[in-house]
Amino acid sequence: MALNNTIQDLIGQVVDNIRITSAITAIINAGGGVYNVFTDVKTLAVNDWVEIADTDGFDSDNVKIVTIETGYFTILLTDESITIPSTFGTWKANSPYCDYENFKNEASILTSKNKSLVLKNQKFPLVFLLFTINVTKNKRTGIHNAPTVTLYIIDRTDEKVNLYAKQKNENEFPVLRNIENLLTNELTKNTNIQYFDEYTSEELPYMPNKLNSQVNAIRLQINDLKYMILECNTKNN
Repeated sequence: MALNNTIQDLIGQVVDNIRITSAITAIINAGGGVYNVFTDVKTLAVNDWVEIADTDGFDSDNVKIVTIETGYFTILLTDESITIPSTFGTWKANSPYCDYENFKNEASILTSKNKSLVLKNQKFPLVFLLFTINVTKNKRTGIHNAPTVTLYIIDRTDEKVNLYAKQKNENEFPVLRNIENLLTNELTKNTNIQYFDEYTSEELPYMPNKLNSQVNAIRLQINDLKYMILECNTKNN
């Protein structure tokens, strides 16, 4: 495994650990391919995309929420007669999304998503790990070291409203700050992370248009990150 891939794997794991998940308590076939999925819906919104797991007939890594009702959300599937299982698993939010690229390639990825009916609403909020990291590994201890790790926590902004920075902080940045808090808490408790010196954050209202999208961002810089990665053993048994 290339050393730079290890930091990608680590941050991907951290982001996955902060994605909201909840138990499914029941599913009802409402007819016409519509299924009501009973669960805690407080954190969900219409047009969110989720993964459904451990629920026979419904498992998928990309299901769109069509409506939110009291105590359940609805999904629309092409199969109108799925057998409702006797036990149910969980759903997990697909956001925040996570990418590891330079700005130019990430702009191309986001532009290509705009051309897809499925992916155009699966861009933000985004944790973007900037591809400018030099990772070293201590061969004796197996500890990886990244002197500087730069993350951008990004969400779309209202292009039709010219908000002053103060209003943006009040109206739009709480979403980004919440993700930042979840990320930094997860970094602190992640068992693969041995140490990091400190981190700094900076709000970027109307971040310079490097991503071909009008966005707000928080730039999070983590210094002297030391971590362990369990290497995959590719040897055939």
